[in-house]
Amino acid sequence: MQAPHSLETTVNMPNNPSEQALSEEEFLANYDASKWPHPALTADIVIFRESDNGAQVLLVRRGNHPYKDCWALPGGFAEPGETIEQVAVRELREETGIEEASLQLLGVYSEPGRDPRDWVVTVAYVAPLPTGAHPVAGDDAAAVQWFEIDEALTLPNLAFDHNRILSDAWAQVADVYN
Repeated sequence: MQAPHSLETTVNMPNNPSEQALSEEEFLANYDASKWPHPALTADIVIFRESDNGAQVLLVRRGNHPYKDCWALPGGFAEPGETIEQVAVRELREETGIEEASLQLLGVYSEPGRDPRDWVVTVAYVAPLPTGAHPVAGDDAAAVQWFEIDEALTLPNLAFDHNRILSDAWAQVADVYN
């Protein structure tokens, strides 16, 4: 008995008779991935730390368009061959100098138009500031700055949909900092 996805398995596609008799290997060799649009994939990271007023969040000032000079969460685009977790770690290191963080999945954000450049889906993570970490702006971040959470949640020019991501992250961790 053959495994359901072995290369010898015949692909049964009743809606496309010309492909019904192809093996999986033949189907994949002839598959046209360009017939389906592909979103760009990014990771965004919400870093919190304790403060005298409860909590602060780390934001970066964007050095490039879109949203040049606006505040944003650290993050960026996936490169070929990376897992989304690797993207988050790399982007956090490149933009803030933070080498290691205990990243917890927050959610996936895919609202059409969330990025003015293209169809972009982001996977957001939340983490406390690692002990001994001292963020420093790097890569395409023009600056890094800590904001009191109440201030950050009301920033009028937070890039992309980062206000929503930040709000969701705060709802997840607020009990830890209050």
